Amino acid sequence: MFGDVLPESTADDQPRLADSESDERDQWLQDNRPPHHEASW
Repeated sequence: MFGDVLPESTADDQPRLADSESDERDQWLQDNRPPHHEASW
């Protein structure tokens, strides 16, 4: 009735990414970091 409908599952319910998928995601985040954010890696 009020607010948004909650999803059926959350990220906690999903299987964990393999190390290679995690590394690819980290690399994508580093490559697409907005210029006003300082890299802290």
